[in-house]
Amino acid sequence: MNNNIDSLSVESFVQNKVNLPYNNLIIIDESGSMQGKPFNFACFLAAVLLVKNPDDDGRNLIGMFANNARFLTSITQQVTSKNSLVRNSTVKVTSQPFVDPKLSFMDNYRRIHSYLTAEFKSGGTYFNTIPHLIQEIAKEDPTVIDYLKQYPVWTIVSDGDLCGSINSGNALRDFFRVCERTIGFEPFLIFIDVHTWSSKRTLRWKGIDNVIHIVNDPNKIETILTNFKDLQIFDIYTPLQSIHASNRYDPIKQNIIDEQ
Repeated sequence: MNNNIDSLSVESFVQNKVNLPYNNLIIIDESGSMQGKPFNFACFLAAVLLVKNPDDDGRNLIGMFANNARFLTSITQQVTSKNSLVRNSTVKVTSQPFVDPKLSFMDNYRRIHSYLTAEFKSGGTYFNTIPHLIQEIAKEDPTVIDYLKQYPVWTIVSDGDLCGSINSGNALRDFFRVCERTIGFEPFLIFIDVHTWSSKRTLRWKGIDNVIHIVNDPNKIETILTNFKDLQIFDIYTPLQSIHASNRYDPIKQNIIDEQ
């Protein structure tokens, strides 16, 4: 995040190790608390996912949310000020795709980072504005629903409590209900939490299927980026994860024979 990295090593990692064979819709939190390193990290993850999406549409769609949600499809401005969060120092550019295949990963990352920083709005963390936005768009153009079904995996990057509330679990359940009602399916969510890890935050996700909650740990984030090969594995993994995290798993543990 401080640019003191080996560009060739990053290029090799992204191109050869990251394994994301499905179109992945990346949606990043742009609330006030994301300023600085959390947002830089979100931009980096956005660049990785955009570059690795298998088709052109997937490489040119990203979502952002704070007080409201929105979807962006091309680069239209960039930051020129050294203070990257001073948005009145941005300049308009000719509309460009997020990912230019002729550029290296780091060059694409810098372009994406500059644009997303210029777009940064600040505000609250109202996660459920995402499906409600989709609902409004679909009223005008129902084909949007079929288009979104091409994104079976959605990755959310946030450091805050969803919907500006301590009850993130209920916010997420409501998110799935709205998705099912408005777009007819529940996306598989990878929620990357860039807040300082604590067990209390992890407990908010107990018992919620179709979600993998990744804590603020580079090793765990690398694992999900390099091993996401088969949706069926994760369809099986999430209910087992829920069982393991709850007391429903206790009878199983008590009846396992320790052969050691």
